[in-house]
Amino acid sequence: MNIREDIKKMLRESGWTQGRLADESGVKQSTISKIVTGASKGGHSETLRRLWPFLYGDRHPSPVPGQGQSDDAA
Repeated sequence: MNIREDIKKMLRESGWTQGRLADESGVKQSTISKIVTGASKGGHSETLRRLWPFLYGDRHPSPVPGQGQSDDAA
């Protein structure tokens, strides 16, 4: 598990912004930014608990139409 890469992948594939993930998860956007840029490893248990459902669990977002993955795969 590499939370930095997993957040970046989730944001890219879903079309979500760091701000939206922050709003939905309750983790500060500044904390998410620090994890994504490598300024923080994001290892605090409360941060991981809040982000886990969006990265690996039942709240993993579906791609926003027109963003994220291309429709050419069909």
